[in-house]
Amino acid sequence: MPRSPRKFIYCSLGRDFESSGGLQETLDYYRSSVKLYDGMRALLQSKEDWKMSFRESCHIAYTPPWRTLLSLQMTDEALCVAVQGRAQAL
Repeated sequence: MPRSPRKFIYCSLGRDFESSGGLQETLDYYRSSVKLYDGMRALLQSKEDWKMSFRESCHIAYTPPWRTLLSLQMTDEALCVAVQGRAQAL
C-alpha cells in the first residue's frame, strides 16, 4: 500500500502537541491526517488488494481525533468522528 509521509507527520505532530497540552493544535493536526486518509481511501476504491491493509490502519487516523475531542469536552463531535472511523473501516 502506498504510504503518505504527511499523514504520519500529522499524526506525530498531533501526538507531540497532545503531550505538551496544546489540544487545539493537536486536533488540527489529527484532522489533517484524517483528510489524507479520506483522500487515500477514495483512490483505493478500485484496488481490492490494498483495501484490507487500509481498513486495518484507519484507526490510526480516527482514534486520536475523537479522543482529543473528548478531552475538549466536545462529546457530540467526538461521537461523530468515532462513527465515521468505524464506517471507513467497513
